[in-house]
Amino acid sequence: MRRNEPLSACGGRLWSGACGVGMELFTVTGKTYRDALQSAVRKYGKRLRVQSKRTVKTSGVFGLGRGEVCELVCYLADEDPNESGAETDGAEEKAESSVSEERSDAAPGGVPEGVEPEGRGTEGGEVPGVGGRGMSSPEGASAQAAPRSQDGSGESIVEYYAAVVEKILRMNDFSDSYIRWCLDSLAPGFVDAMGQPRDIGAGELESMVFNQIASSVKISHNYQIRPQRVCVLLGPSGSGKTSLLSKLAWVYAMQATPDGKPVRSVRVVCTDRNTETVMHYQRLSEAMPLIGFETAGDESELSTALYRHPGADLFFVDTLGSPISSTGTDYKLYSLLNIMDQANTSFILTIPATMKNSDIEQMLSMYKAFPVNIIAVTRFDETLTVGNVVSAIRQLDKPFVYVSGGRVIPRDFQMATLKGILSRLRGFTIDISSILGNS
Repeated sequence: MRRNEPLSACGGRLWSGACGVGMELFTVTGKTYRDALQSAVRKYGKRLRVQSKRTVKTSGVFGLGRGEVCELVCYLADEDPNESGAETDGAEEKAESSVSEERSDAAPGGVPEGVEPEGRGTEGGEVPGVGGRGMSSPEGASAQAAPRSQDGSGESIVEYYAAVVEKILRMNDFSDSYIRWCLDSLAPGFVDAMGQPRDIGAGELESMVFNQIASSVKISHNYQIRPQRVCVLLGPSGSGKTSLLSKLAWVYAMQATPDGKPVRSVRVVCTDRNTETVMHYQRLSEAMPLIGFETAGDESELSTALYRHPGADLFFVDTLGSPISSTGTDYKLYSLLNIMDQANTSFILTIPATMKNSDIEQMLSMYKAFPVNIIAVTRFDETLTVGNVVSAIRQLDKPFVYVSGGRVIPRDFQMATLKGILSRLRGFTIDISSILGNS
């Protein structure tokens, strides 16, 4: 496959040296050989044949959750019009009986000797995903990071690995720059010390991708317990700052301090004098007496609001956001926040989980002049994919600390966890929840 061809160019067929007839191979995994075989028979019936089987080790996340699964390389035999009976009658025996005779002519990984597996796809632009599930190819995508073997004989296999990785990432809405980084990072693992393609099973390839994604997300549990005394929320208009700040103020007001105080004294300072926003914070303060509230429209008022309450444990500052269509830095806001003592102030950038990658890029450009050091994700209940958020977290290279979704205070709020965000990943057949545990 040439570098600039779409991933659907990987589509093709594997050939069986035993029968000389083109056939499509796919993989099925299970905890044991019997589990994998029974699962395959239930899905594909009596036409199922097993070409090869092997044990695949799963590495888990950062070495945790290691285990083994059985991976079967299968194909579907031609239908016999003389056969009758239930769809699965005798199917397991038929499938198992094909293992030895098919493996005799197959090279490692189920590829017949002397035949190059041109992509292991199916017709119509489909490339089988991990675990045997097909995933359609995005238009114009290419596995640019895939390494090539010295003599070119393993090029298709390596590009197949890269194609599967890219499809999983695009299914989860990761950005182009994140996909390039992930492929570049994983590419050395596709070949051995001699530069030849490794025999990588579906479970191992999924684990490689998952570990790479997990390594790009930083969680600061220490900050969740001990936030800076002054927390400034940044983000474009409509990004969910006000909702998040209200939940943060409530949660921390009801939380004991590290030095033993049963509750915290929290104050909200709003630089947005929009009537609706002001009324919202007034109602919040009435509902929770531990939360004080005031507005500040310029540097002098903000400075006064921060320093005339020496007994307050925490300050949360809500800022006026600009539309995402704005270009350049909001220098009025920059000047207003420049009075902050950065040693005791955290700048929290709110990233809506519903925001598309191009708009996130624009938002990061808008706030690049600000000393952002914490990331919060809002509107988490309104999306099924998290690749866009994880891409931004990696690009900023700052800790991800808070998650907000929904309008109920404080119910629709949680401290960020690796499991909370990565359990949303799609396209994996490995048990992500089991690997992550309570992380």
